[in-house]
Amino acid sequence: MDRFVVVRYGEIALKQGNRKLFEKVLSNNIKRQLGKSTVERIRGRIIVTVPSDKLQTATEVMSRTFGIQNYSLGTWTTYDLEDIYLTSTELARREVERGKRTFKVETRRLDKRFPLKSIELNPLVGERILEKIPETSVDLHNPDFKIEIEIRDEGVLISCGKTTANGGLPVGVSGRAILLLSGGIDSPVSGWLAQKRGLDLDAIHFSSPPYTGEKAFDKVLSLAKSLSLYNGGREFRLYSIHFTEAQIAVHKHVEERYSLICQRRLMMKITNRIAERNRIIAVVTGENLGQVASQTLENLRVIEEQTDLIVL
Repeated sequence: MDRFVVVRYGEIALKQGNRKLFEKVLSNNIKRQLGKSTVERIRGRIIVTVPSDKLQTATEVMSRTFGIQNYSLGTWTTYDLEDIYLTSTELARREVERGKRTFKVETRRLDKRFPLKSIELNPLVGERILEKIPETSVDLHNPDFKIEIEIRDEGVLISCGKTTANGGLPVGVSGRAILLLSGGIDSPVSGWLAQKRGLDLDAIHFSSPPYTGEKAFDKVLSLAKSLSLYNGGREFRLYSIHFTEAQIAVHKHVEERYSLICQRRLMMKITNRIAERNRIIAVVTGENLGQVASQTLENLRVIEEQTDLIVL
């Protein structure tokens, strides 16, 4: 039985006129991360076929690819009832081998030419599974796993073991942005949430050697690597700016109470230059209104005066 990954999406399906574009971007993001694979779009689903020894890798990719609502392992079979019974039982047996016992059968009859209605097919498949795997039982409300059957024009698609993914929009559909990445928690979380809304990210980090050491930069590098895994297989650039001389100049010429604001204005100005060269139109920050004294509306407004970019 040839198995593949069945990918389902949620928010993309609501995009009407842009739906095909979003589906294409999502398919390309998946393929870019998997390399040798077949990514096929059918109505409401994406079928991802890889060599059998790469199935685990494929599921890991799905878990971190934005735009995917959930995914599961599946297979095609014919409209013949015996084939449907056999395939459903085999998939159920694999779940039982993983320690699961209770199940539910759900059918969607997209091809209305199929003679049995969903509510008629569900108990028939369930009875066959109970007969062949007596240690299982049916639980309609909170099953350990579901056997999902889709009667489609292309054939009968059967899957199980659905895993929830991160949802959101595929990276790339919302344009490009650059993230102000520090070693704290706010900025990488902001970056991750921006990627989830479809932004293709680069990042910029300002360091001040020797006042900040290698360990601090290693932490930023680690954060950038983690974010790059969620960038849809696209290139993720990290710009490292040595900011020491600028800081010294600010401390020398600016009153202490304005020092931090002036430094951040300089950071924004440098970020703006890099963004312009790379046709980036937005900057993502980890600013959190009122979290610290410098993050007031007035201060944020003064900082953002230094850029023409959309500040997120």
